[in-house]
Amino acid sequence: MSFKLPDDDYEYRHAVKGYAYYIALTDIAEDIFRPARKHGYPEKAIQELLDKLGNDGYDLIDILEQHFYEILSEQGINLING
Repeated sequence: MSFKLPDDDYEYRHAVKGYAYYIALTDIAEDIFRPARKHGYPEKAIQELLDKLGNDGYDLIDILEQHFYEILSEQGINLING
């Protein structure tokens, strides 16, 4: 792939940042969604809010997580297998 700089600077920056995007998406999955299923949130405010909401809060996070992975899948992105 070649880029004509500076005209293609935007596309070039996105192309070279692919791994950074992957890491950011993995961090979102691990830091936002996984704690609801595994070990709780280290941020006290988030955990307190979920405790107040009860199952509804966890159900909402589950729905958001499913939607997150559906969007990634539609773009051919699989965080589990890279």
